[in-house]
Amino acid sequence: MADQQNSSANQNTSRQLGEVILRAWTDPAFLQQLQSDPKGTLQGAGVPVADGVNVQVLQESGQQAYLVIPQKPANLQVSDFRSDDVSWCWSYNALCSF
Repeated sequence: MADQQNSSANQNTSRQLGEVILRAWTDPAFLQQLQSDPKGTLQGAGVPVADGVNVQVLQESGQQAYLVIPQKPANLQVSDFRSDDVSWCWSYNALCSF
């Protein structure tokens, strides 16, 4: 039951992050607010950010891209993932939360 609740919460957080990104793309004032106060802006948009976590906003351009590697979970085992299935990477990343 707890796993199902965590999955639902993670999906909700992913949806909320998607809404934040869409708004940042379409609302220059919101993008500026997100850049100047990322944690407060995310929390105001319903995205949970744990106390003590620093959030940095990076905006890609045509000449600059970023690869963000999430913190490795303490209980992660390489054997949990098939080497021929890269879709786990995107699935896992979408389930990460702040």
